[in-house]
Amino acid sequence: MVGPLFLVIAILFKQYPPKNINGLYGYRTGSSMKSQERWDAANHYSADLMFRLGLILLLVQAGSVWFLKTETSLLVASFFLVAGLIGLVVMTEVYLRKKFGP
Repeated sequence: MVGPLFLVIAILFKQYPPKNINGLYGYRTGSSMKSQERWDAANHYSADLMFRLGLILLLVQAGSVWFLKTETSLLVASFFLVAGLIGLVVMTEVYLRKKFGP
């Protein structure tokens, strides 16, 4: 159910992006919170990545449930979730550095 949850969250972030820098809602890192322009760019970019990650997780989870044992399926899904989240943060931070500098 993590894949569909990511899809819903990504759609919500795209439809209702956080307007102002805050500590509660949105892509919150030190880099993204340096300015409103960075904040807006980071939230837009990360929502797109989160949508893609949600699709990948949905496919991986559905496929692993069909073809693998339950324990193995959970391990595979967990691996893709953790790797995807790390990738999302790394890719967004790289994007911010390229667009705005350090």
